[in-house]
Amino acid sequence: MPDLRYAARSLLKSPGFTLVAVLTIAVGIGANTALFSTFNTLVLHPQSFPQPDQLVRLWAGNAGVGLNGPAMSWPR
Repeated sequence: MPDLRYAARSLLKSPGFTLVAVLTIAVGIGANTALFSTFNTLVLHPQSFPQPDQLVRLWAGNAGVGLNGPAMSWPR
């Protein structure tokens, strides 16, 4: 308990350092929450499709120019 009181007194004596420390921790917690939310949505709980065997991927290929990728034009 005396260590906590000493830490609190030290932080109150230097408000600039306290502000920087609190903001750094807040930004770290916010970034961690955002990254975990994205990871959780995309990797841990991906979307389920009603009929996954009917999913289709459009792929374009042009051997003349060496194009082989997911690039499709609107008319095509």
